[in-house]
Amino acid sequence: MVVQGTDYEDLKRGPGHYTGTADPWDGSGRVGIAGHRTTYQAPFNDLGEVRVGDTVTLFTAYGRYDYEVTRTFVIPSDGSGYVLDQTQRPTLVLTTCHPKYSSAQRLIVEADLVSAPEPS
Repeated sequence: MVVQGTDYEDLKRGPGHYTGTADPWDGSGRVGIAGHRTTYQAPFNDLGEVRVGDTVTLFTAYGRYDYEVTRTFVIPSDGSGYVLDQTQRPTLVLTTCHPKYSSAQRLIVEADLVSAPEPS
């Protein structure tokens, strides 16, 4: 389950959708989701094991959205917000702290939409 928002209280409940980023059903733009690696049920504990070519699937009330991972990388926490910059094509970015038990850096997973429900 993904909650709306990424503040402290939101992320205690589960991965959070960054406000200001796209929704999967928008048809364009970047969907941004953050999650903890080591606390609050650690939903992104294994994010470091994701590899290019892997599939990330989001299930929504509007259907299933499959994304193919195109890139994983680590950057300093300071200034990491650029990964949420909107894209013209539909993309996904997952973010979490790195290394485990530290917030000095961010682990980033980027993916492109490869499958979505047919528009009504």
